[in-house]
Amino acid sequence: MALKKIVENILIDTVRIYGFRSLRDVTVSLGRFTLLTGMNNAGKTSFLRALNLALGVDRRSVDADDFYAGATEGKDGVKQEIVIDVRIIPVEGEGKRTSNFSDEWNGTVLGDIVRFDGKTAFVGLRTRVVFDEAKNEYALKRYSLKIWRDGVAWHEPDEAVESVFTGKLDHLAVFYMNAQRDLVADLRNRASYFGKMLSRVTFGESREKWEQTLAQMNDEIVKASPELDHLSVELKNLSRPMGEDGCGVTLTPLTRKLKDLLKGVNVEVQDHGSEAFTLDHHGMGTRSWAALLAYRAYVSWVTKQTKQSEGLPYHPVLALEEPESHLHPNAQRQLCAQMAEMPGQLIVSTHSPYIAALAGLECIRHFTKAKSETSVRQVDVSGLGEEDIRRIRRDVLNTRGELLFARAVVLFEGETEEQALPIFAKQYFGQEPFALGVAMVNVGGYGNYKAFLRLVTGMGIPWLIFSDAETNVKPEVEKQAMGVTGGKIVFLPNGLDFEAHLLQSGYEDCIRSAFLELELPTEPHPTNRAAKEREAKGKTTAELGQWLDSNKTQAAPKVAEQIVSLPDKARRLPPKVKELFDELSDVLGVPRKWVF
Repeated sequence: MALKKIVENILIDTVRIYGFRSLRDVTVSLGRFTLLTGMNNAGKTSFLRALNLALGVDRRSVDADDFYAGATEGKDGVKQEIVIDVRIIPVEGEGKRTSNFSDEWNGTVLGDIVRFDGKTAFVGLRTRVVFDEAKNEYALKRYSLKIWRDGVAWHEPDEAVESVFTGKLDHLAVFYMNAQRDLVADLRNRASYFGKMLSRVTFGESREKWEQTLAQMNDEIVKASPELDHLSVELKNLSRPMGEDGCGVTLTPLTRKLKDLLKGVNVEVQDHGSEAFTLDHHGMGTRSWAALLAYRAYVSWVTKQTKQSEGLPYHPVLALEEPESHLHPNAQRQLCAQMAEMPGQLIVSTHSPYIAALAGLECIRHFTKAKSETSVRQVDVSGLGEEDIRRIRRDVLNTRGELLFARAVVLFEGETEEQALPIFAKQYFGQEPFALGVAMVNVGGYGNYKAFLRLVTGMGIPWLIFSDAETNVKPEVEKQAMGVTGGKIVFLPNGLDFEAHLLQSGYEDCIRSAFLELELPTEPHPTNRAAKEREAKGKTTAELGQWLDSNKTQAAPKVAEQIVSLPDKARRLPPKVKELFDELSDVLGVPRKWVF
């Protein structure tokens, strides 16, 4: 995603979180744009909420459920503390760290708490959540860090490390937007970004002129309508009981005050020359998108006005959940282009492979959760060449981005496996593989595993390879997987490919039945059926293998369906396929089983 250059010259480059929900102890590096991927309930939203807790502009509170589920309880059953560290560094336009903050930023409150790590400047802010026994509630306390301490005890309180910070961060703020955003709901909410923009509206010297125009329009509308004129005359009787000093009564079809006029502002959307409709008549995709654009309008305006009126910079940070909500793929891509123009920093959680494909490999942070604890990983691109990165993006992210959201990945190189393995997996597990969080990926040839392995191992996603064992295949696959951890290879036996393995395992009858089913028309003439049955029965093993190899896309699912429907339950899974799913069961942490 082509982002505009950073003009604020600072960056939140590291966030550390201790004890918040599933984030027992994580450190996440951030860039100008950071994409959070992973399965549901892996901790992505918790990370965004923790960042909002530390620096958000909204009212923030904490309850007992926000503490890490495995935390040790202290006095009176109160759980241990939450600690959130944020490190802010100076950068140049391309995002490279520099030695000191600009004079503009040193002129803000951040300039008072700048520290140096050697000769390099940083600002460290710590938010600590503790239980206030006197008030019987959780309290947020903020500190500035004197040093950025690494190690397992980074979160421990220490006067040599932290000092109380009570300053107001007017020039750096986190804006959190959840997946339920809706501009229709924001139109009448003064606290929304749309409402904040309206509250800033001024008319200057034109106010009196416009209000005079509104008064004149009201008078003309009433006079032009006999009904309104009659109603206006009758309502004037309201002032009689009040005497000469009572109130006057005026009928106003339009408001006379500009500030009241703004309360009725609405948004209309016209699509391809059709009649324009207000936003509440449109779908949630349009409404969610509009809410995001209202945010962009607000922060870009505040950034501009802060610079003009105060001569100081402004650095907004958008913590955004699922920008793809309710949007089709092309709209998701267009939205990404618009997000790239937003000022400040973007930290975005997503389940969209389309958005993941647009992000650079260095932008992606992968969240996984084992039991109650989240881990965060990223691909180390420092050891990859430009061609390696380009190939991962081309061969993996652009075509198989769904594996970024998987609990485990099964890789293979053939079309037969692509068609048949999901059917066998459903037979083994009793449900579709995607329901288990398993991505089954055809890498498109035995020479293409390397890019996939680099990505999934960098993200910490467990992997299995199901590979042919032909003379030229096995050594190459082993070479590509050499030194790669986190997975296992299941090779087919005796130098066979998958089609030959099915034949050698005694499934000729299933392949003949699949041949007959595919070759016969829907309602065959008895003579044609008899001829085809003789043809199927007369085919040799070699001929069946050749037919299966030549018709992989159509034949593979038919053969798999024939196999899993066999009366003999012991034959419903080929031996090596069962071995593969036994290994997958171990990876997923579920008991090995075979559901009939």
